[in-house]
Amino acid sequence: MVAEVESTVDGASEVADDVESTVDDASEVADDVESTVDGASEVADDVESTVDGASEVADDVESTVDGASEVADDVESTVDGASEVADDVESTVDGASELADEVESTVEVVGASESVLEALTSTHLPFE
Repeated sequence: MVAEVESTVDGASEVADDVESTVDDASEVADDVESTVDGASEVADDVESTVDGASEVADDVESTVDGASEVADDVESTVDGASEVADDVESTVDGASELADEVESTVEVVGASESVLEALTSTHLPFE
C-alpha cells in the first residue's frame, strides 16, 4: 500500500510538474502575445507619424500653391494696370494728334486768310 501511495504521490508530483510546465508555457505565450501587441502598437504609431508627416507636407504644398496663386493674381493685376496705362497713353496721343490736326487746319486757314487779305489790299479798287 505504501508503494501505491508513493506511486500516487509521484504521479501527483508529475501532474504538478506538467501543470507548472503548462503554466510556464502559457506565460511565455502571453509574453509573446504582449510583445506582438506592443510591436503592432509601435507600427501603428509609426503609421500615424508617417500620416501626420504626409499631412504636413500636403499643407506645405497647399500653402506654396496658394502663395503662387497670389503671385499670379498680383502679376495679372499689374498687367491689367499696365494695359490701362497704355490705353490712357494711347488716348492722350490720339488727343494730341487731333489737336495738332486742328492747329494745322487753323494755321492753313490763317495763311489762306492772309493771302486773301494781301490780294485784296494789293489791288486797287476803282472807288478809291
